[in-house]
Amino acid sequence: MRVGRPLPLIATARRVVHLLVALLGAAVVLMPVDGAVAHEETPDPAETIRAYYAASNARDLDGVLALFAEGFVFTGRTGAVVARGKAAWRAYLVDDVFAHGTRAEVHGLLVAGETVAYVARISADPLRQQGIAYSENALRAVVRAGRIESLAVVAATPVRAAPDGQPPTGAGTAGAAAPAPAAPGGEVRVTLFHDTHIHGALHAPDGVTFAHYVGLIDHLRAALPAPGHSLFLGNGDDVAASPMALFAGGGQHVVDALNAARIDADTIGTDEFHLGAARLRELLAASRFPWVSANVREAATGQPFGHDLGVRPWLIKEVGGVRFGLTGAVAQDPPAVARAGEAVRILDPVEALRGVVPELRAAGAQVVVLLAHLCYADIERVAAAVPGIDVAVGTHCTGEVLEQPRVVGGTIVSQRGHDLELLGQLDLTVRDGRVVGHAYRQHRLTAAAPVDPAVAAVLAAYHPREEAALAAPAGVTATALDTAPGVVRAGEAAAGNLLADALRAWGAADVGMLYAASVRARPQPLPAGPLTRRDVFEVVPAGTGAMVLRVTGAQLLAALENGVSRVEHRDARFPQASGLAFVYDPAAPPGARVRSAAVGGRPLAPDGRYMLATTNAMGTGLAGYEVLRSAEVVAPASEAPPLSVIVLDYLAARGTVAPAPQGRIQVVGAPDAAEAPTASLPRRLPRAGAAAPSPGWLLAVSGIGVLVGLGHRLRRARRAPRPV
Repeated sequence: MRVGRPLPLIATARRVVHLLVALLGAAVVLMPVDGAVAHEETPDPAETIRAYYAASNARDLDGVLALFAEGFVFTGRTGAVVARGKAAWRAYLVDDVFAHGTRAEVHGLLVAGETVAYVARISADPLRQQGIAYSENALRAVVRAGRIESLAVVAATPVRAAPDGQPPTGAGTAGAAAPAPAAPGGEVRVTLFHDTHIHGALHAPDGVTFAHYVGLIDHLRAALPAPGHSLFLGNGDDVAASPMALFAGGGQHVVDALNAARIDADTIGTDEFHLGAARLRELLAASRFPWVSANVREAATGQPFGHDLGVRPWLIKEVGGVRFGLTGAVAQDPPAVARAGEAVRILDPVEALRGVVPELRAAGAQVVVLLAHLCYADIERVAAAVPGIDVAVGTHCTGEVLEQPRVVGGTIVSQRGHDLELLGQLDLTVRDGRVVGHAYRQHRLTAAAPVDPAVAAVLAAYHPREEAALAAPAGVTATALDTAPGVVRAGEAAAGNLLADALRAWGAADVGMLYAASVRARPQPLPAGPLTRRDVFEVVPAGTGAMVLRVTGAQLLAALENGVSRVEHRDARFPQASGLAFVYDPAAPPGARVRSAAVGGRPLAPDGRYMLATTNAMGTGLAGYEVLRSAEVVAPASEAPPLSVIVLDYLAARGTVAPAPQGRIQVVGAPDAAEAPTASLPRRLPRAGAAAPSPGWLLAVSGIGVLVGLGHRLRRARRAPRPV
């Protein structure tokens, strides 16, 4: 007989658990690892590549073979790559590897179970060293992120070299999409490369430069069947108050770079007035490319701003036999309006375009393209209200990027973002003067992209001057400056005090105040010690403007209520102040949180009048500060220096500063009421190079699971009572 026999249900459950653990471990152990062959009939990749290079007389065979050694192979101008991975990554890998990371045109996506084949045609010119490095970096990043288990070449046929600008010939790749048929009569493909929006910066922190940006356009344009059937379009915010513009050139570096880039047209954005309307006129005069703007006008005449310098409300360019009408529009952004000054009027985009688009059509434009320095909501409004706009490219709002264009009221809307991150390529199919189709690709910029030599020469001339200007000493801080959002958006901060003190001193005002969005977040605090101009620009955005207002105590109190109305969300509207002290209760309802306030040590009088030095963003009502729009303007933003220059002057005058919390902002109520809640961010696929778990961790975890399961079985065997 047996004694101590477990209950049947518990025993069965244990057996099921042990079996599942063992099966999981076995499945992971048998999982293919990087470099595993995903197709049994794969030909020798090295021989395939050698055959291609022998046929095309291309160079740098060693570079391509090095890619194969890493597990990646391109088979020349026609090739296929098989990626065995998770289904959730399929569409993203197409975008990220081919659209963003390589100079390849994706012709098809073949899905068979867990195998995904990406069929691509590399550009017609032989792969050069730059192109190989660019592709290699992108693919390595994808594998580092753990997205692909294996890569292998599938059946490929060598191709023969083709004349420049023509697609290669050859049998192609097994399973690949057939070459595109010749365009029917009267049909033309025209490519729009867009847009600039570089904020006065020709260098990015990751090593990408405007020379890479233009070089990539050169490369993509050369690979088109008809390179001349293309336009390079800007959308403004190019001439801006960057450090280079403020201290080493006044924005001329951007105009020189755009001249060298041979841009087809640009428009006036909100940042073009950072340096003042008079300086913008000088830069317009120095431009060797056209500027178009439908809604930036001279207040006195109603003519386009800079019309005497060649700025036009619209122009027509013939491309591939199609007459393209180009116009531009900028947002009625209150800070931009303030910086432009009273001599400039920015019309409502809908009002202006309702007049300009019919003029374009009457002049013979077949396809109308809007260079839109507008947020998406405004573009939607324009597209719905103004018939006849075929395409709108560009954006104004930070973070607005469309992975693919949207069609709004018949208008194709394409937004690639800003700065030197992405390049948009919009291919339009035009038949008999009408847009009948479009395709879009986003290209992510890297420092391995080709370089345009003419633009690179401009950068080489200006860059040493910019570096010297940024390295110049600015002053000394005796305290560290922490600009993390959790600091400047939650309470009094040393960095906020410094900026507010500088504003108040510059404006000879009773109060200096700015909101937290005007303090640039740094990953680490600026340590105590000497400061350079570069350090200051890492804390203060170069383009932030300033102004002085005369406000009532009631207006100032309403502004404070707005500033603390969303503190629990760590909102960017939270105020930093000088000359002003206040107490608030974060547990009270928004609009009734400020318990007390004092200016210069005296209680705030609702009917009192105070001088307020602030940023042009806060002073024109952004971030909920609409109450300040009705205040009297004492010193307009159009006549004020940028906040960055105000801070630099403040440091130069004092030499050493020691900003620190002084009780200007105090919290009452529940002690944890102002604590920020844990953010619940939407989950989205990371870009290439972002950290992501790889299949290796599954192997380790499952292996442990197998050992644990075996351990349980052994313990059961030892504990099982013997028959008696």
